[in-house]
Amino acid sequence: MFVLCAAESDVQAGEHAVNAAMRTRGKPCYAYFNLQAIDRAYRQCRKGKQNTIGACLYQTQLLDHLVTTRDSLQALCWQPKPPISFVVTKPKAREVYAAQFEDRVVHHLLVNELTGLLDAQFIFDAASNRNNKGTHCAVNRLQYFMQQLMVEVGFCSWISLTSLIVCQGPSYLTCLIST
Repeated sequence: MFVLCAAESDVQAGEHAVNAAMRTRGKPCYAYFNLQAIDRAYRQCRKGKQNTIGACLYQTQLLDHLVTTRDSLQALCWQPKPPISFVVTKPKAREVYAAQFEDRVVHHLLVNELTGLLDAQFIFDAASNRNNKGTHCAVNRLQYFMQQLMVEVGFCSWISLTSLIVCQGPSYLTCLIST
């Protein structure tokens, strides 16, 4: 979230310091906030949500919303709107707070830009919320490491990893979730 608004800053040196600190890949941060990137984020955000009220209202003044979002992001004064709250009763009653559609567009934009920057810094085996990775990838890597251990040790061994208890059998692998 950006809480500093460049229009509120009196000192020119302060603005230059913010722009220099926010440089990424040789470009200032606001260079990533162009209409094409925001439109791409909008199109990703509306997938599966085209018939919702928020998406329809946003689409009626699409260009105005895209330009307003771009201007507030480039000025570093974008702030999220209050979330929408509602109650879901199945499978059990709980209160849900959801971001408004305009904010979800910005979330998609930030994820698109930050994924490229941060993904290379993660270890190879980090699988959650990454493209081409997930639960199946994590389980396959776990089985690979267990098979390597079986080859090195040569007998059935018990491994305890946080809440996962894994038993290696002589011919197959059995995974039990501990309770």
